[in-house]
Amino acid sequence: MPDFERILDQLRFDLADTPEKKAHAAGFIAGKRHARKEIALIVAFVAALVILIAALAAAH
Repeated sequence: MPDFERILDQLRFDLADTPEKKAHAAGFIAGKRHARKEIALIVAFVAALVILIAALAAAH
């Protein structure tokens, strides 16, 4: 449910009453985005590796 996740993240940021809480909310959101990018890169690398191994196995 990424649609609700965005709304809740923005609500967490908007309702933070201190600069520290706002910074924490912003860092939490940035951390989730970074983790998703890392996972996408890992999945792409593993998929390419599987294709390469399959191509090498088919060559023999």
